[in-house]
Amino acid sequence: MFSSLAVIKSSYSNALTTSSAIFQRPKSADTFYFVAIEVTPSTSGTYTFVAGSGTDTYGCLYNPPFNPSNPSSNLIAIDDDSAGEKNFKFEKHLIANQTIILVVTTYSASQTASFKVTVYGPASVTFRGMF
Repeated sequence: MFSSLAVIKSSYSNALTTSSAIFQRPKSADTFYFVAIEVTPSTSGTYTFVAGSGTDTYGCLYNPPFNPSNPSSNLIAIDDDSAGEKNFKFEKHLIANQTIILVVTTYSASQTASFKVTVYGPASVTFRGMF
């Protein structure tokens, strides 16, 4: 899965609840609970984002700013099941100290769930929840 170089792991856990913010996910007319997370790497390089949940997760990556009222604006990538077990996975080259935004939601509308996102890469990343 990863090269022989040292891989650093950073994790973020949270939950989608009925109190979470809502939006219409890109390419959908339905309403979804979401959590938006600013992710900032300390070193440039390729990072792999892997979601883990007992629920079918769906992820979106954005260049800032993220506007829930316009979910297609600044969208970099979307994924549903690339990590297996109905979880999303992204592999992206990130630039040191440049923030991207990860939006975690579910595949099914109006669904709640707990989740964990693990980021593997050449250095740690910092996470900061939004909204």
